Amino acid sequence: MPRRRSGDHPPDLPPDHFIRTIDELGRVVVPVEFRRRLGLTDGSPLEMFVDGDAIYLAPYREGCLFCGGDLDFGRFRGKPLCRSCAEELVRLDSEGAHSG
Repeated sequence: MPRRRSGDHPPDLPPDHFIRTIDELGRVVVPVEFRRRLGLTDGSPLEMFVDGDAIYLAPYREGCLFCGGDLDFGRFRGKPLCRSCAEELVRLDSEGAHSG
């Protein structure tokens, strides 16, 4: 039986699944097909977590401090903020100014 290289695809796996080996430093190479599909480049942050007996990796996308939504507003005092929460904070601030 010929030796299989680490990048070869086992016949019993679906075509979008890969087997990778963890090296002595605990690193795993993310297949180029995955990196291209998700727009990952060198230095892209990845979120990782364990659920049961599986490890999940996902591109890390920073979200709004309050709701976790998209950062369509930007930052306030260095904190990530979406437009909806920014507008709600302005509204709450103006209501608070009238109640005191």
